[in-house]
Amino acid sequence: AGAPARRNRGGMARMRRRQRGAAAREDNMSDDDLDEGEDDDEQGSTSTKKSKKQLLKEQKKKDKADARAMEEARREQRKEREKKKEEEWQKKKEAREAEQLKEKQEEEEKKKEAEQQEAEEFDKWKDMFSVSAEGSGELEIEQESQGLLQEFVDYIKAHKVVVLEDLADKFGLHAQEAVNRVEGLEKMGRITGVIDDRGKFIYLTTEEMEKVATFMKRRGRVSIAE
Repeated sequence: AGAPARRNRGGMARMRRRQRGAAAREDNMSDDDLDEGEDDDEQGSTSTKKSKKQLLKEQKKKDKADARAMEEARREQRKEREKKKEEEWQKKKEAREAEQLKEKQEEEEKKKEAEQQEAEEFDKWKDMFSVSAEGSGELEIEQESQGLLQEFVDYIKAHKVVVLEDLADKFGLHAQEAVNRVEGLEKMGRITGVIDDRGKFIYLTTEEMEKVATFMKRRGRVSIAE
């Protein structure tokens, strides 16, 4: 009876040992699996962190590139505006210079025409007033002729109403020469007025001539006194 009991106890002991061994193996396997899971989680977390960091880095790089592109675009727009402004200023400057040149040329042309007209007018004056000066030079004769002409005009303007015969005597002319010269001066615009049927010249300014013309239109005839 004692032998079977020992065998039973020995069998039970072996079973317990096997169970403990199996449990230990299971624990080891669980720990290994847990470690492997933790390793996988850590690898996944690290991978995610790396991915986010890379994305952030790429985004910053893209933002910088976009900012550079925008700044470059602004610079180009500024340059284009300044270029257009410069072109407009240059066009205005050229137009202004062209206008000034045109005005200068017109002034010079008018001056030449005035000088030519003055020379032609003086030639006519010389024909009206001949001066005989023995031994005098041409310049002296021209100056004297011009002086006589101005004296002739001033005399008429000062007296307003002159008898043409008296005017001829004053300047050593025949009566008809005095009439011709008065008419010539009228044509040149040096004097304005009218010659009446009694041989008088009435000097009138342009304004007075206009008033007389208006008066004559209303009255049909005007006397010297009027």
